[in-house]
Amino acid sequence: YDEIGRLRALGVRTIGRFVWERFGEKDVDGALEAYETIYSMTRAEQDRYRSLFGMGTPRVRYGIHPSVIASAAPKRTGPITFIFHGGLQGARKPIAATIEAFRRVERDDIRLIVKSQAVKTVSEDVADAAGGDPRIEHVIADMAADEYAEFTSSCHVCLTPTRWEGLGVWIYEAIGFGMPVISTDIAPVDEVVRDGVNGLLARSVEIGQKKRGVPSFDPDVEHLASLIDELADRARTL
Repeated sequence: YDEIGRLRALGVRTIGRFVWERFGEKDVDGALEAYETIYSMTRAEQDRYRSLFGMGTPRVRYGIHPSVIASAAPKRTGPITFIFHGGLQGARKPIAATIEAFRRVERDDIRLIVKSQAVKTVSEDVADAAGGDPRIEHVIADMAADEYAEFTSSCHVCLTPTRWEGLGVWIYEAIGFGMPVISTDIAPVDEVVRDGVNGLLARSVEIGQKKRGVPSFDPDVEHLASLIDELADRARTL
């Protein structure tokens, strides 16, 4: 904050955004002094900053560049493939609950790929949760952008419940690729996923809070399983 504040004092316009789960009360004074404008990218961010810290933050809408959408690959043939966006797989991802919900759907014509860039030590274990279910595959790879786009967009459904979310670039990517999204009914996911329109939202249960006071949720496993079963119908998905 001090270094950015010195730039502002020199007449440089300072504009920035914070990852909301890492921004708390102790950051307010330094941020307001350092930045001319602090902006939000979701309504949830705006509401949090306004209600907790008295900060007015203009909203800048996020979107996916047309070149990303144009890079979508043809869909896979065979079973309906659900992809779980693991990213830097850590505590944010309800691995056990998601896999449990998937395993409750007793169909041979579905598959689940958990795609992770890397796995943090705090993450729930995919193999333990899968229990040897041959329909579930864990792919850990730091792919190039074009390879990632082809791999992801070839799947049929984005199945990615999340305990909390700052923006969720993966949501925008999935929708841009023409994939319905199944996720948790929490903010800001519900700002992008319109239940019954471009995806389905699972009921959620609050399980705690992050250090900065952002609530954390798990999906209702039974409800999530019913949503997976619904989108397992090829006619509904394709």
